[in-house]
Order: sequence, then C-alpha cells, then structure tokens
Amino acid sequence: MAADTVRDVMKRQWDAAQQGKLSLWTVFEKPRDYPDSVIARRSEIEGGGIRVTHDVLISVGLADMRSTFEKAGLTKIPRWDDDESHIVEVWL
Repeated sequence: MAADTVRDVMKRQWDAAQQGKLSLWTVFEKPRDYPDSVIARRSEIEGGGIRVTHDVLISVGLADMRSTFEKAGLTKIPRWDDDESHIVEVWL
C-alpha cells in the first residue's frame, strides 16, 4: 500500500486518541462483501462501547496489509479462538 495509506492510518489513530477513543483495525480475509480481498475495518472503543466506522482498507494480500500497519506503528493482536473464521487479526 502507498505511503499515503500509512499516513492516513496514523492520522485516524491520532484523531481517535485525541477524542479519548481507542482505534483498532480488524483484518478480514475474503469476507462476503470482498470475496477476493483482504480488508481491514476500523472501529473505535469509548466508554465500554464499540462503534464500527466507515473506514475500510482493501488489499490483495495479507503481507501488504500487515506492512501498512507495521509502518504506521501499530501492534498486532492475534485472533481469538472464538472469533469468526474470516477474522485474521486486530491491529491497534
């Protein structure tokens, strides 16, 4: 993914933090709405509640998605055993 995408991820993380929210990106492999892609959807946690945003990153491969989040300075959390099967991991 482009450097612009990395900067955009960093900006969204920063903006959420400035509002007292935790921003996280859930990575999905071949979900129903993007059957040929790896995608990441951003959510925000505030006051015990979670809200899925309209922010979506789309990639053809998992390595490219991971590289974007690594360059943005995020930390990977592995999927939990009870997560849906198309969830790969979460980055925050």
